Amino acid sequence: MRKFKSTCKRAGAASVLILLLPLFSLSCTHGSSTSNSGTFEVQSSQTATTFSTPTMEVRLNLAGQTMANPVIHYTMDLSTPTAASTVYTGPITISSTTVIKAIGINPDMSQTDVLVVGYVKLDGPYRSQWAASGHGDITGEAFRHWDDDGSVSTSCARCHGGGGLSDYLADGVVDSTGVLPLGHDCNICHQPVSITLYDWKANYPFIEPVAFPSMDTATLLGQSNLCLACHQGRESGDSIDDDILADPTGPYTFVNIHYYAAGATFFGTETGGGYEYPGKQYVGQNTFPSHDAAQQTCVGCHMRGDLLDHTLVPKVSDCTSCHSGSTFETLGGTPDSNYRAIHATHTELLAAVQSYAINTLGFPIAYDANRYPYFVHDTNSNGVADSNELGFGNRYDEFDATLLKAAYNYQVAAKDPAGYIHNGTYIRQLVNDSIEALGWVPSKPAPGRANFNLATATKSEQWLTSGHAASAAEAFTHWDGDGEVAQSCAKCHSSTGFIDFIEDGVTASAAPLGQLVECSACHGATNLFADDSTRYADVVAHTALEPVTFPSGATQSLGDASNICMTCHQGRSSGLSIDAASSNSAVQAPTDYSSFDFINRHYFAAAAIMFGSDATASYEYAGQTYEGLNTFDGHSGDLNSCLSCHMRSTADHSFNPQVGDCSECHFGVTDFEDLGLPFRAADVDYDGSGLGQSFDAEIKGMAANLYTAIQAYAVSGLPQSSPVIYVPTSYPYWFKDTDANGVLTPGENNFGNRYRDFDIHLLRAAYNYHSAQDPCGDIHNYKYVLQSLYDSTDFLDNSVLDGSIVGTRP
Repeated sequence: MRKFKSTCKRAGAASVLILLLPLFSLSCTHGSSTSNSGTFEVQSSQTATTFSTPTMEVRLNLAGQTMANPVIHYTMDLSTPTAASTVYTGPITISSTTVIKAIGINPDMSQTDVLVVGYVKLDGPYRSQWAASGHGDITGEAFRHWDDDGSVSTSCARCHGGGGLSDYLADGVVDSTGVLPLGHDCNICHQPVSITLYDWKANYPFIEPVAFPSMDTATLLGQSNLCLACHQGRESGDSIDDDILADPTGPYTFVNIHYYAAGATFFGTETGGGYEYPGKQYVGQNTFPSHDAAQQTCVGCHMRGDLLDHTLVPKVSDCTSCHSGSTFETLGGTPDSNYRAIHATHTELLAAVQSYAINTLGFPIAYDANRYPYFVHDTNSNGVADSNELGFGNRYDEFDATLLKAAYNYQVAAKDPAGYIHNGTYIRQLVNDSIEALGWVPSKPAPGRANFNLATATKSEQWLTSGHAASAAEAFTHWDGDGEVAQSCAKCHSSTGFIDFIEDGVTASAAPLGQLVECSACHGATNLFADDSTRYADVVAHTALEPVTFPSGATQSLGDASNICMTCHQGRSSGLSIDAASSNSAVQAPTDYSSFDFINRHYFAAAAIMFGSDATASYEYAGQTYEGLNTFDGHSGDLNSCLSCHMRSTADHSFNPQVGDCSECHFGVTDFEDLGLPFRAADVDYDGSGLGQSFDAEIKGMAANLYTAIQAYAVSGLPQSSPVIYVPTSYPYWFKDTDANGVLTPGENNFGNRYRDFDIHLLRAAYNYHSAQDPCGDIHNYKYVLQSLYDSTDFLDNSVLDGSIVGTRP
């Protein structure tokens, strides 16, 4: 989750970008050779790549000799063999993990390619697993690229050199070149063995949290942070904007995220690994909401939760207890859906890139996934990167800003082959938006995008488009600097806090960071394919769900799982809180009086509004009658609860009601804000505008009347003038209008300038005004909202409820 900006800098554009270690699809390849001279090559007779005996003999031989008396030269110090290297005369005895490099040279100095073979000494219980992993691929490019240099450069040592990771984690900078590594040995993560660098956070502060190339930070609050430190890429979407800002006209060269940036995929918009188009919303961290905690992190999946599996290869069998399918690509539900959608749209994106390059820029482009710099000039315009077109000298250097952004996102999707698992929705959104930016229409729209079919989407796809999954939102990031979600807030801002609360009505402790409102909050079973019943089904174990207690102390119930929604969507204050308010310590001048700080009901208190006076949602003036529960008369027992509207009888986990459900009675309505009386009945003019309008428009009109009355009262009704303004996007919303101009002036909406001059009458009105800003109050209980606005306005004008203001009280 996002915490704060780090000092991590973007890698230089000229840096060589080399293979990072794969998180998901790991392989072990011990070197081979292809001949420069027909079949002339060096071979090793030792096919085993590991050994557990004290020593092992390795024999080398030449095949396809074209001349008499060729000579084999070899090295064991990672240098490239030459004619001056040790001559092979017989078996080589090795006793430790070793890389042997060898060449064969003919008398005419023609020679073979270099044979590179590695042998791993099995000296511990995990070594054979390690040897089968990317971390143990001692002959792989990820470790051998720098052999001719003698050390790993400082720009690469963090993730590819011996000692580089611990060097970086100590102060956020790699100070020295890295020792040429034989894979990532145990001491990369463990110092000493069984204790990880994460366990020594005091010595390695850059492991908690982890800085990403975007300069955002993230954490998984455990050893998985070691994985994040490298599997994050070397560029971000910000890199693209930086290049364009530095040179607004271009053209540009390609920006490469780097390999296996699974952490950037996993955290989505929180770390901004992809290029995110302005005005679009992107999903954040994939918390794997229906999974146990042990399967929600890198360690949990890649080491299978017990730290015992050092192959780092997840097992599909861990998933098939819930999912159908025999491979990760075919896992039933969201994985399969993501895989198929990404596969289709990724292909479309490359076609769109190539079309744009030739038709808009006039320079054909081709792509090769395995050869830096990947995008090259397609000199023969055949659409593919031919062998003679590969190489840095033919790199594509004609990108304009539009093409650069799309090509970058194409590579982001390509270089995390398991992106469909790590965060398929984020990858789909990046690819979707890049296709559209190039003027094409994706065949499979991404969740959260136009034309995405929620009705046929998986539950996870639906949920990811909801506020419950908005991991980058204030509702889940507010406590990042505190290290935990406060006990007083954990009930509704973490799954564990909610589960704790509904058992007995008390949240016993703070909650860990990184949680959303996940499947486990509402559902008790692990395998939701087998049992999707909600926690409301067992109210004996979850006593706080039946009935639900509101901030006013009133208890209410809708008699079904809607009570789960009501438990949080009720606010934290009620109208009764106003009468119980304590005055603040502010000293008023020239006339001192008891003044109050604002009392905030809290956000999205839809259930409180729906129950109206039955839950005392707003401040209710004595002697007045207020609307109670909105039973949605005329709905015939349907579309009258949280579930039936927001989940459409539990089928939709986006929690977005559909305006089409209303059109049977509310003819011609295309937006909820247009809803008024059904069957084309004439709308009532409540706000005194002279026009009968929709419920939403009438509430806005009545609220505008009240705001005018509040500002007038603050100037002429208090013991001394104290102008006030309301800013809906800045807590605590009410601020002193220091220049008395009636509107926000930059700088006025800071906490130090919060309004503290409320008398009790102004506090009541301000509370009701703010409460009426609930975005769906017109649907949930429009009469109750209008009544509270009308009475507040009526009282402020002359301290009497006498109907002396414009408008009509429902």
